Amino acid sequence: MTDQNLKSNFELFLNKYKEKFKGENIALAVSGGSDSIALAYLANNYKEKYNYNTIAFTLDHQLRKESAEEVKHVKNIMNKIKIEHHSLIWSEEKPKTKIQETARIARYNILAKACKIHNCKYVFLGHHANDQVETFIIRLNAKSGLEGLGCMKEISRILTNSGELELVRPLLSYKKDNLIKICNRNNLKWIEDPSNINLKYLRSKTRKLLVYNDMFDDFHKAIFLFKKLNSSINSYIYNFVKNEIEFSELGI
Repeated sequence: MTDQNLKSNFELFLNKYKEKFKGENIALAVSGGSDSIALAYLANNYKEKYNYNTIAFTLDHQLRKESAEEVKHVKNIMNKIKIEHHSLIWSEEKPKTKIQETARIARYNILAKACKIHNCKYVFLGHHANDQVETFIIRLNAKSGLEGLGCMKEISRILTNSGELELVRPLLSYKKDNLIKICNRNNLKWIEDPSNINLKYLRSKTRKLLVYNDMFDDFHKAIFLFKKLNSSINSYIYNFVKNEIEFSELGI
């Protein structure tokens, strides 16, 4: 696959939302893995054509002794591709249990605060097709309903300590190996997080299942169908409420 082919899906995504991002500061959540480094490269590649600005943020969770050096590595990469970069720190006392869940909540709260300071309306995240399939398997095992099995959306909103944060996932059509190709072809070195292969975490165990392409593709098709079905049902409910229910002045 050529470098241009690897970029094309990203431009299709940007073209879809070009009026939304036009003239905006776009925050890039860059952890240093191949997915977020590729995200930064792609987002920066099109910023002039689609008229937006990019600002990268890297959070040091202070959970591993190597983390401070890893943040410096990300800063060097961002300087190399000419993206403004800011280092953030999770300095609070760390919990003894549910560390990944707590870290995720802290990450979004800290990121939202930084976005407010730097006037960023949107945050681009590096979640990709492999993450999507892993999420589907985890939620299927947890007996999730339609909404959950539709998995991650291209654009969603969450509430943080600093208000609402709009999350954007441009890489959901990319497989992990294609993001690695983008990094390799542009001489961008990434960091391997050891927690990604630590089998005490459910997502790491789930990742071990996805060794066959046929299995991956089947799960990906299932996600599309659940997402489509969920959208159709939500649309039906919305139209029913709009057309068949009357509200009094009291709102009943």
